[in-house]
Formats: sequence, C-alpha cells, structure tokens
Amino acid sequence: MREAATETAASLDGQLQAESGRRGGKEHLWERSPRKSCRLLYISGPRMPSELETAMEIIISVFHQYSSKGGDKDKLSKKELKQLLQKEFGLETQKYPEGVDKIMCDLDKNGDGQVSFQEFLKMVAAILITRNSSFSEET
Repeated sequence: MREAATETAASLDGQLQAESGRRGGKEHLWERSPRKSCRLLYISGPRMPSELETAMEIIISVFHQYSSKGGDKDKLSKKELKQLLQKEFGLETQKYPEGVDKIMCDLDKNGDGQVSFQEFLKMVAAILITRNSSFSEET
C-alpha cells in the first residue's frame, strides 16, 4: 500500500511539474524549487498560496532547517530530531530523557539511525490526528 501511495504521489508530482494550461482564466505553470516541492506560478504573476499550501511549505522548511545542520541533509540525526522536538513542540527532554529515544525508535523504521522526511511526516500526521480528535471532542 505504501508503494502505491508513493507511486501515486510521484505520478501526481510529475503531472504537476509538466502541466501547463489554463486555470481560473489564467495560464499557469508548476515550478520545481530546489527543495523538491512544487509551487504554482501564474504567468501573469504568482498567486497567493492557500493556507494548506503554506502549511505544507512550512513543514518542509522546518524539516530542512534542522536536517541541514550536519550529516545527511535529507535526514534528521537523533541530535537534530531532539532539537526539533524541543524548539517546535516544546518537548522537555530533561523531564522525559527517554522520550527522544522512544520517538526515534518509533520513527526510524529502516533502522539507519536517522529520520527521513517520510518518517518525519508520520510523526506530524500522528500529531495532527491526535489534535483533530481533541478538537472534535471539544466541539
């Protein structure tokens, strides 16, 4: 199932990069940025990204902000993951020293001692699901 989802995403990514045409009465093109993400540009000028597009760009940017600090630029080391968890999620590592080890173990499914972007997204997705459940219970 993971392979099918990856193939679908890769296919969509390829289609978006190659696509040009008309949308909303304006010609548009997809541009591939150095960070391997696609951004919709209108020939008459860039359009404002939606809130969801902005959120996705922020997730990508935050991941690379921490992964680029050393070693493999496309993966988080344990130290980089710890910094991300402390600064972005407020995880108190002194209070829960085993927390980073547990999270690293849960995320690093291929056992390479690093967290890829795909592995990182699983954590983000789990947090979103938990927060959505909390939000649903409150309303």
